[in-house]
Amino acid sequence: MNEDENRVELKINAILEYGKNAEQVFNKMTQKITNSVEEMTNMKVDKIDLTVQDMLTREEWAEKNEPKSEKKRDKHDHDRDSK
Repeated sequence: MNEDENRVELKINAILEYGKNAEQVFNKMTQKITNSVEEMTNMKVDKIDLTVQDMLTREEWAEKNEPKSEKKRDKHDHDRDSK
């Protein structure tokens, strides 16, 4: 961030949905992020570096991001059902 010039560079890590067009997703994200940052902070976004950390289906993402309490309950239900 360069406060003297009111400019900012952003680094973003993301998970891309499997089957989606990465270029289209990046362009849409870049536009929305740039507009939001500039509107909220009056700073100009000079650069956005996007790193795709993984590609997951919606189901895989939902499973990985399921609250821990639900994971415990599901495991308990599975253990009980398998007896």
